[in-house]
This record gives sequence, C-alpha cells and structure tokens, in this order.
Amino acid sequence: MTAQQPLREGLLTSVELCGGVNGFISHTNVLKYEGYTRDRPEILFNLAQFLKDEKIEQDWIKDKNIKHYIIKYKLPLNYYRYFTFEAKYDDSDYGITKYNLEYLPKKEIEVRVKKWVIQKAIYILRYGVYELYSYVHPKVKIETKDIMEIMTELEYITKYNIKSKDKTL
Repeated sequence: MTAQQPLREGLLTSVELCGGVNGFISHTNVLKYEGYTRDRPEILFNLAQFLKDEKIEQDWIKDKNIKHYIIKYKLPLNYYRYFTFEAKYDDSDYGITKYNLEYLPKKEIEVRVKKWVIQKAIYILRYGVYELYSYVHPKVKIETKDIMEIMTELEYITKYNIKSKDKTL
C-alpha cells in the first residue's frame, strides 16, 4: 500500500456518494479556479447537498489546518458526459450536441469526440492553455488505478513551474 492509498480510498467513497466529478481537461493554474475549491472542495458541497447537511461544508471552512490537493486521473473518453465535448452546432464535425446523441451512431459520436480532443490539443499547442472543463458521468466510479497523482499545492506549483504572481497562496 502506498502513502497515498488511504487518501485515494476515501476519495473514491466520497465520489460514489456525490454522483460525479467535475475537473479540468486543461487550465493555466488550477489554484486560480474561481469555484472556491481551495476553501471548500466541490465534492464537499455535493456531499452536503446529497446528505442535506450543511455542517459538512461549514466544518471544512472553519478548519484552518485544511490541505488542498490536486488529483490527476485518467478515464476513457466515453466515461465523460457529452457536454464535456460539446459542439455549438448539430452539424459540426468536432464535438457533439445533446441532439446528436439521439440520432448519430455510436461510432460517429466517438469520431466527433476524438476530433474535438485533437482540435483542442492543437489549439492549446498553438495558442496556449486555457480553461477546458470535464464532467464525468455520474455512474462512473473512478478506480484507484485511474488516479495518476495526488499533489499538494506546493507540489503542484513546483511541478508546473507556477510563478509567484500566478499563485493564490
């Protein structure tokens, strides 16, 4: 068992109760995300709503010894909700719409999603990183083997060479 194993196991239990995980496909600095995840991880917000107990959130916010973790995971593309790869128009070759899900064959949806991913990757290589969100299907369980890394804020800052003006610490 690794040092991160208990944290991973606790995370998985929480994720199952919340019904989904939102994350980033890309972001210039996840510490600057304005969803207040540093003060209160969204998973606690989801748990508080699910269990109808605001105390879950409030206890976290009041605790001054809290630690913020960045969790990297990998999943197959079909584990994400369609709007992760959303296109603006139904006839777009890149990405999909809710309407596309009703009539396009599964293979065509897969092709459009892959084209969307390639298009975004090329854009990022050419123009730089920007915010792209991901939304895991609520019924998908993120397995321990799918968690690639768990980092503290300091580890994240060091690994991705975040400059002091970009930090939120």
